[in-house]
Amino acid sequence: NALAVLVQGVLVTGFSCLFLQVHFEVADATKREFPEGSFDVVYSRDTILHIDDKLALFKRFHSWLKPGGQVLITDYCCGEKPWTPQFQDYVKQRGYILYTPPQYGKVGPIINLKNTLIISP
Repeated sequence: NALAVLVQGVLVTGFSCLFLQVHFEVADATKREFPEGSFDVVYSRDTILHIDDKLALFKRFHSWLKPGGQVLITDYCCGEKPWTPQFQDYVKQRGYILYTPPQYGKVGPIINLKNTLIISP
C-alpha cells in the first residue's frame, strides 16, 4: 500500500512519509479545535478571503503556535475603495471579504505576531 498526497504540486510518497511528521486535514479553521502550542507553522493559501472575522481566525492561529512558530499565508487583497461597480458585483457574487494590505498589516500587532510582513504588488 503506497500512500501519495499531491499538495500544490508537491508529491509526497509513502516512502518519504516515513520520515515526515506531517498530517493533512481539510477542516473549518473557524471551528476546528487544537490544543494551544500544537504547531510550528500555520499555513493558509488563498482561503482567508472567505472568512468574515479574520481577527478571530488569526487569534486562533496564534494560540495554536508553539513558541517561535510562524503563520504563513497568501490571500487575495483589494485596493482602497471606491471599487468599480463590476468589481463590487464580482466580490459580492463570490462572497469574498477582502482586506487591503494595510488592513492585513494591522492584524499581526493586535494579536502579538512578531515580524509581520506584508508583500503586495
